[in-house]
Amino acid sequence: MKNGKYQAVFGLDVAPEYRNKGFSVLLMNTLVSEAKSEKRQGVILTCKKHMLPFYEKFGFQNKGISESIHGGAEWYDMILKFDLSD
Repeated sequence: MKNGKYQAVFGLDVAPEYRNKGFSVLLMNTLVSEAKSEKRQGVILTCKKHMLPFYEKFGFQNKGISESIHGGAEWYDMILKFDLSD
């Protein structure tokens, strides 16, 4: 939804030859910054277990195992809520 309360992330992937060079951090920082400038309340996404620490570095909270069964994988719901008083 164009004017939704939360920005949803449906995928973030970096080509293998560009991994471990800071691009995923740059992408996430830009995505979060854009969501804030659009006056969203936060960002939501699902990720696999091995990615939890990456998203937690940005302040995302793990809300537990998702109901998603996409690809037969186990997914975790993550949320980053913005402090709207700033």
